[in-house]
Amino acid sequence: MTERRAGADRMKTRASRSGAPSARAGSGARPPARGRPWTRDAVIAAGLFALAALARVLFLRGTIDRDLPFSVFYYGDSRVYREFALAILRGELYDNGIPFHPPLFAWVLSRVIAAVGENPYAMRALLALLGATVAPLTYLLGLRLWGRSVALTGALLTVFSFGLCVTAVSANVETVYIPMLVAQALLLTMLGDALERDASAAGGRAGDGDGPRARWRLPREVVALAAANGALLGLGSLTRAEHLLLMPLVPAMLALRRPRPSWRRLVQSTSVLGRHLDIWRSSQQTRHGFTTGSASSTTPSTRKSGRRALTCSTPS
Repeated sequence: MTERRAGADRMKTRASRSGAPSARAGSGARPPARGRPWTRDAVIAAGLFALAALARVLFLRGTIDRDLPFSVFYYGDSRVYREFALAILRGELYDNGIPFHPPLFAWVLSRVIAAVGENPYAMRALLALLGATVAPLTYLLGLRLWGRSVALTGALLTVFSFGLCVTAVSANVETVYIPMLVAQALLLTMLGDALERDASAAGGRAGDGDGPRARWRLPREVVALAAANGALLGLGSLTRAEHLLLMPLVPAMLALRRPRPSWRRLVQSTSVLGRHLDIWRSSQQTRHGFTTGSASSTTPSTRKSGRRALTCSTPS
C-alpha cells in the first residue's frame, strides 16, 4: 500500500508539473500570439507602395512620350477622357449629357489637371501614384488567402509588371480600375471571413438566452464590410459599367465559403451591400456625372472646344 501511494504521489507530481505552464497562462500570462503581426504587414505594404511608385515614375521618365498627355504604349480612350475632364473643368456637359462613358475617372483626371495644370508629366506621375496602390493591395489579399511568402511574391510581380507600369502612367480608366478590382476582391474576402466567424460563433449564441432578435442582428464588422463592399461596387460601376456585373456573383461567392454562412446572414449582408451600392452610385453620379452645366451648353461646340484645348496643350 505504501508503494502504491508513493507511485500515485509521483504521478500527481508529474501531472502538476506538465500542467504548470497552462496554469500560468490561464493566470494572467500572455497567451500565444494568433494571426499575423499587422505592424510588420503594414510596414511591408507601405514599402511595396513606395517601391511600386518609384518603379512607375522611373518608367515614365524613361519613356519617349513623358511630355505627352497620352501613352504611345497604350492609347486607349485617353483622349476621350481628357476631353471629358476638360469639359468638367469648364462646367460643361460632355456627350450631350448622355452617359456613354462612366464619369468617375474623368472627374479624378479633372482634379489632377486642376492641381498640376497643363503639365502632362506631372499629371501622369500623379496617376502613377494611384496605380501603385495595386502592390500593397495585392500583398494584403495574398495574406488573406495564402501566406506571407506567396503574398510578397505576388506583390513584387505587380511592382515590376510591364503591363501594370504601362497602364499606371497612361491617362486611361484602367489606371484606377485595376486597384479597384484588387480592393474589391480583398473586401469580399474580408466579408467572407467575417461571416465565417459569425457562423462559427452562432452555436455559442444559440443558448445564451438572447432570443430571436439577437439571431437577426448583424455583427458590426459584417455591416461595416458589407457597406464598404457596396460603396466600392458603386464606385467601380462609375468607373467601368461592367463592374456592376459583380453584384449578382457576391451571394454565390459568399455561399461557397466553408463553414457556409446561414441564408439569413447571406440575405442580410447582401441587402446592406446592395443598399450602399445604390446610395453611392446615385450620389456620386449626381456629384461627378452629368449635372454640371446647363442644357443650353449642350451643343456640338462643347466637344470642338475640348478638342481645341487638347490640341493646344499637346506639344508638337
